[in-house]
Amino acid sequence: MVGNDAGATVRPPAVAGLGIAVCALTAISAVLITMPVAVRNTDWFSWIGWFGWATVPAIWPLLVAVLLAGLALVTRRRDGGVAAVVAFVCAAQLAGGGVAASRDWFNVGGAVGISIPQLAVLLPLTAVVIVASTVACCLALTLVKRHAAAARGGWWRPLRLRFVVLGGAVAVLVTIAGGYLVGGLQLTGLVQAALTWSLPWGCGLALAAWLDGPMRRAALLAVGASALATVAVLPLSLLSELW
Repeated sequence: MVGNDAGATVRPPAVAGLGIAVCALTAISAVLITMPVAVRNTDWFSWIGWFGWATVPAIWPLLVAVLLAGLALVTRRRDGGVAAVVAFVCAAQLAGGGVAASRDWFNVGGAVGISIPQLAVLLPLTAVVIVASTVACCLALTLVKRHAAAARGGWWRPLRLRFVVLGGAVAVLVTIAGGYLVGGLQLTGLVQAALTWSLPWGCGLALAAWLDGPMRRAALLAVGASALATVAVLPLSLLSELW
């Protein structure tokens, strides 16, 4: 019974981690295929700025983070909750950004001259990214709930309510700021900012309210790192539009 219990403890995170890693590799493959199509009609500076996905400037750090988190779940018995939290936060942003990109490709196409046949390639690949990221997000959330429940024993109330308030504030304020940056507070810009940035970050911060110890710190650091990566890369995308 002891051996079976130990196997039951190790096996679910490893299996979920393998699924997350496969989803990350699938999304990476889809993005790699989209890049030459998306930047075919742009110069070298625009290529640097777009990184192939103008809607999600930090797409590569996010993809790598999800992949590494999945591999950590497969190879390491400890810190499974931390890796699951990182995978959830990053995959949520990829899924939301993919949904926003599915519409924004038409705006990008108008800006850089992407043809209808090229869009016919980009949109299905974007759907692959959305599905893969959503599956990874669900797998990670299942593990987060499992580890958090083991640590707390209940989900009926948050440990730190202030993180729920902080997450809600980020969801609102970043939507307004990002929407102004993207589309001048038009509805499409607000929705794009909400899906790509504010809602994933807000959910990550709110999730920290139900976590404790390393898992809470992982949620906060994942959101902070994602925001920093976006801030670091976003100016290149904006400059490439003006170049």
